[in-house]
Amino acid sequence: MNVPDSDTPEYGDRALGFLPNDTVPDTLAPLFRHMGEELFPELTDKLGMLRLFVAEFKPREGAPVTDKPYQRIIGTVPTSFRGVAFHSGVQPYMLYLWQRVTDAFEALDPHDRQSVSRWLDDAGLSALLTTDGPIRVERSRHIEVWGAHQPGCCAGLRSTA
Repeated sequence: MNVPDSDTPEYGDRALGFLPNDTVPDTLAPLFRHMGEELFPELTDKLGMLRLFVAEFKPREGAPVTDKPYQRIIGTVPTSFRGVAFHSGVQPYMLYLWQRVTDAFEALDPHDRQSVSRWLDDAGLSALLTTDGPIRVERSRHIEVWGAHQPGCCAGLRSTA
């Protein structure tokens, strides 16, 4: 799935592409709303911990996000899923993936941006575009590294640890 060419033998000669007019079937809207309802509480908690981490440690741009490349978690945060409390690992990679969504959105022309924004809002996923991260996470030699701090990301935050 990560190769640059289309390596999809399961589709045979079927043309790969978008649905007509790039539409998303209406039947998927409830699924996307459900995803947002279940994902955002934990994502919000993780982002809060990441903000505190950045405010306290002030990571240097270009530095690896962890001491060892195979170590993906920088800490844990208390959160809940469907009312069940648990501690979840905070992976800066999550922010890297989230940035791919916002970067793709920013690259759209204004008309398409408005259309995507409206669709995400209707699907309950507008927080994907409106929630700011404290710092960018980039990839260098297959390793996550800290990117640029986002302006005003950590104002007023301090660690409670």
